Amino acid sequence: MFLTTAIQGSFLILLTSFGPFNQVKQNQSERLAQELIALSDMRFPEDRIEVEHCSLPVVFDQAAQSAMECIKKLPRQPDLVLSLGQGDTCQLRLEVLASNLDRRDQLSNNEQLRQLSQEIVPGADKKMGFRFPLIQSYCEIQNRPSYVVISPTTGSYVCNNTAYHLERILRPQEIPYTFIHVPSQSCGNKINQQDVLRVIYETLKVASAIPKEHWHPLPTSMSKAKEAAYLNEHNACYKNTYRQLSRIL
Repeated sequence: MFLTTAIQGSFLILLTSFGPFNQVKQNQSERLAQELIALSDMRFPEDRIEVEHCSLPVVFDQAAQSAMECIKKLPRQPDLVLSLGQGDTCQLRLEVLASNLDRRDQLSNNEQLRQLSQEIVPGADKKMGFRFPLIQSYCEIQNRPSYVVISPTTGSYVCNNTAYHLERILRPQEIPYTFIHVPSQSCGNKINQQDVLRVIYETLKVASAIPKEHWHPLPTSMSKAKEAAYLNEHNACYKNTYRQLSRIL
C-alpha cells in the first residue's frame, strides 16, 4: 500500500510501518506514519521531500520482503528508507543498529513461534550500524523533548529482524536505511503526539540537507563510538552524544 506526495527533483523517502498484531487492531507506527504523510502534504513540499508509505506485516522475514517489493515499485531508487515500529516504552527511540539475532518465542506474531535465539542470517555480521546521519540530526532537533533518546538496539523481535535484513540488503545498493521506535499506545496523554511528529519531521529535514558523502554507518561498539567522539571534538553535541553512545553499546 502506498500513500504518495510527488515532488519533482526531491529527496525520496520510503516510509515503512507495521500493520496489526496480536490484539492490537492498529499499530501505533501505522497511525503515526499516516499522520506524517498528512503533515508532509503541508510542510515537506517546501523542503523538497517526497514520501511514499509502505505497510508491512508483523511477520519475521516477510516484513523485509514486503519492503523490498515496495522499493521495486518506486519510480526511482529512494534516497532513504525509514522504518517506524511500535515501541514498548514511552520513549521516541532513534535506533543506531540492528543485531543478527532473533528471539522468536518471547512474543507471538502473525505467523508462529520459533525457537529461542537464532541468527537471522547465519554467519553474517553480528551487528550492522545504520548508514544515516543520526547524530547530526539529533543535535539539530529544536527544543528536543526528554523522551527522545538514541537507542543502541532495535530489540530482537520483528522490528530488529526487518531492520537487519533491510540494512544488509540495501547497503550494497547504496540505499541508506534507519529505524525509529515510536512510543507505545499505552503512553496515552503522557506523550505529545504532535511533538513526536515534529521530531521525526525535523530528523528527516536535517538529514535530507546533508550530502550523502557524509553519511556513514553508525558505530556498533564502544571503541568505535569513542573513536567517533574523538573525531568530533569540534562539536560539543556530537562529541557528547558519541560518548554517551559508547557507554550503552
